[in-house]
Amino acid sequence: MSLKNITVLASGLLVCLGSSLSAQTSANGLVSPVEARRYGLEPSWFTRVELDQARGRIRNLQYFVSATNQRTLYEVAYGESRRMFSERDLDRLGEPMGPEGAQRAAKEFASRLRRLEIESEIQSHEVPEITLYVTTDRSLVQAIDAETGRTLWATTVGRRDFPTEGPGVNEKYVAVINGTSLYLLTRDTGQIVWVRTTRGVPAACPAVSDRFVVVPTWTGDVELYELEEPRKLPNSFKSNGRSMVRPTVTANSIIWPTDRGMLYVASSQRHTIRFRLEARDAITAPASVFAPSRIFVASVDGYVYCMAENIHSEIWRFSTGHSITTTPVPTGESLYVVTDDMNLYCLDQETGSLKWVAPFFKQFIAASPDRIYGIGATDRLEILDVNTGGRIASMNAGNLDVFYPNHQSDRIIVGTRTGILQSLHEIGREIPALHVDLAEHRLETPHPDVLEEEDPQAPTKPSPKPPADDRDPFDDATDPFDDAADPFGGAADPFGGGQDQAADPFGGGAGGAADPFGGGDDPFR
Repeated sequence: MSLKNITVLASGLLVCLGSSLSAQTSANGLVSPVEARRYGLEPSWFTRVELDQARGRIRNLQYFVSATNQRTLYEVAYGESRRMFSERDLDRLGEPMGPEGAQRAAKEFASRLRRLEIESEIQSHEVPEITLYVTTDRSLVQAIDAETGRTLWATTVGRRDFPTEGPGVNEKYVAVINGTSLYLLTRDTGQIVWVRTTRGVPAACPAVSDRFVVVPTWTGDVELYELEEPRKLPNSFKSNGRSMVRPTVTANSIIWPTDRGMLYVASSQRHTIRFRLEARDAITAPASVFAPSRIFVASVDGYVYCMAENIHSEIWRFSTGHSITTTPVPTGESLYVVTDDMNLYCLDQETGSLKWVAPFFKQFIAASPDRIYGIGATDRLEILDVNTGGRIASMNAGNLDVFYPNHQSDRIIVGTRTGILQSLHEIGREIPALHVDLAEHRLETPHPDVLEEEDPQAPTKPSPKPPADDRDPFDDATDPFDDAADPFGGAADPFGGGQDQAADPFGGGAGGAADPFGGGDDPFR
């Protein structure tokens, strides 16, 4: 064989090897199970969004963990393996099995293992209902079960040539903006409840509280639309600056930042602003909230601020020394902040003290009890140790261009803009690890310590406490208006009289001699 033929053959082998490695890393936008297991991961599911790949693109994702709806999982553990049966799994007829069907399927599987002389154990788990909502640039809204990947419903709103903002979600409804039309859908079925035209031009995705759809506009106003009274005129809040990001909603508050460095915290039950924070530069990312009622926000001024929602005060602030345009992510006892110079800071939630810094890290994706996942400076999927920030591995992201920053659980949501989505989790973690306190975030139960009425101009810090003093401030001995201590009468009269009316400098009674206008005679007589 000639040298030329050997060279051609070697080149062909390298091309095939490269194609094989590329396919192993990402085939049609998916992470292969073989590649995932190399890094301690396994795919949960993959699905395709119902869009035209030639024209449509994924625009926004929204991960929602229900605080009221739960589903039952049955886990069959055998040896080092386990298998999960969910009430949402489909039966032979393509219908959800329900709790009884899932339990029956788990028992049948355990029975088959027993016939093979394999010991097994069945355990049941109550898991919150988790849904992934997708919007596309062709006005499609699609709801996907975030634990199975099954499409729950899909619907089109408005006109396809109008921009469609990402969905706002609460326990009952999904709100979507198409152009200047606000659509309210039922969360279970996707049916349209009502459609309204916004007063202003929407500037960002809406948010949904238990009473309102909250819409930030280009004029700086934040508009509130009643969920149950669609004909009622909307209320609005005035802001110093414009809010270009989705507001944050809790059981007690509606929170939004502006490009002039203001963070407003308004009551979610009444049309009042409770307090505000003024940063030194613009705030360009939504605030995050973590129990017990703490608000975290970062600014372009490089500071991370921690506010107490229930007592209207600043707890701490931390300076990173570089601008921040992303949302701080609270998980467990830590707070993760990514700066624009690609550093990941891990702070203590309680005190704001620095735990560690990881360089060359530009986007947070997810966190498990042991690991942090994100995108590094070279666009690879970086895996860090949660305790030290040290790098565990670096994984090729292949053709993936959708990386959802999941602040609520340990699930890694990735995909392509052309419509492929995939969920990954760590091996052995079939049940999601949540980073939210569902009782704290349940909209129907406002925090009892939050005051509903507050001066809109109230400072962010509490007023200083009065000095410890056992004296009655209204006691006669200390009354500033007491006759004995009256600065305008008696011996202390600055106009020169005694305690007698005869000393009245303006001519009262016998004091005419002291009248500056000429004795006792009335100068105006």
